Order: sequence, then C-alpha cells, then structure tokens
Amino acid sequence: MTPPAPLHPRLTRPGRLLAAVTALLAFGALAVKVAVAAQGSGPGAAAVLWELARYFTILTNAAVALAFGWMTVTGLRIGGRLAAGLVLWIGATGLLYRLLLAELWEPRGLEWIGDQGVHTAVPLAVFLWWLVYGGTRRLTWVDPLAWLLWPAAYLAYALLRGAVDGVYPYPFLDPARLSWVQLTWNVSRLIEGFAAAGYVLLALAWLKRTP
Repeated sequence: MTPPAPLHPRLTRPGRLLAAVTALLAFGALAVKVAVAAQGSGPGAAAVLWELARYFTILTNAAVALAFGWMTVTGLRIGGRLAAGLVLWIGATGLLYRLLLAELWEPRGLEWIGDQGVHTAVPLAVFLWWLVYGGTRRLTWVDPLAWLLWPAAYLAYALLRGAVDGVYPYPFLDPARLSWVQLTWNVSRLIEGFAAAGYVLLALAWLKRTP
C-alpha cells in the first residue's frame, strides 16, 4: 500500500520563496495601513490596532501574513483546506472592494499603497502560490461550506461590535443607513456569494488536483 501523503509536506525552494514574498507583502501592506491610521492620531498603538481590527480586510490579511510566515519559517506547507480557504477569503476582499467600496473614496500616497497591497497585491500573490504549490487532493464538496465559518463569524462580530460602539465597518452592514430587511438581505447575499465562490474554487482545485 502507498502511505498517505503527509498533512504538512515540505515546500520546494521556489514554493518557500514565493511564500516568503507573499508573507512580506502582507506584513508590509498591514504595516502601511497601521502607519496611515496612526497619522494624526493620539490614542496609541493599541487603539489603532483595535480600530483596524474591525475590518475583514485587515483580519484576513493578518491571517495570510501568519500562515505564509509560518510556511516561510518552517518550510512546511499549510493544509490544503486552509490554503484554499485563504484564497477564497483574501480574494473576496479584493472583489468586494472593487464592487462595493472603491468608488467611496480616493486614497493617495501611502493610503493608496496600503490599499493596493491589502486588496490587490496580497490576493494575487496568495492565488498564484496556491495555483502552483497548494495541495488540493483532499478537498471535497463539503469544504466550501466549512469555508463559510470565517465570513459568518466575522459578520456576527462586526454587527455585535457595531451595536456596542455604534461604528460599523462597511456601509452595507450599517443598520443606521439600512432597514433591517435590507441588512438581512445584504448579509444573506454575502454568505451566498462566499458559498458560490467556494464551489467555483473547488472546481478549479479538482482540475489541478495536486497532492
């Protein structure tokens, strides 16, 4: 019998190098976002980080930075389910930004650099790494449902935090601007969108079928 593939196989040198580049992009983009948020702000670093932590984009980029940083340090590949989930979640940050948020403001200078980092450069780097080096053999039709746990948990967190402090991270989640019917509609459409994108990603994973 052929022994099962290890859960965390070692990365090739190019795979580890691309993981390092991706981690640096994520850490760098987050550092720029923190620096911009801290400009003209007096509450201190902890308050700046807490404020940024209300955003799905920031939290998901942080997850990418940690996962790809771990691969860079250890030389081991993260599990296929987590890798594909990161592709879905970080890809959604770029897509939702382009569809719903990009026209609401015009970042310049460092703001523009940080924005392009977290919404464009990091999602593209994660997708490229996964396309070449991500394992997909163990993925099944159930996985896109499991990938909904993070966006669902975030939506609950964002709405609960907003109810406490009165600040909502995105206009499409703000009950002060929307009726509860519209808010419920928006949340359900977001979850459905994640599910649909998850199955598209699964189909792509089955096409490439790497161990």
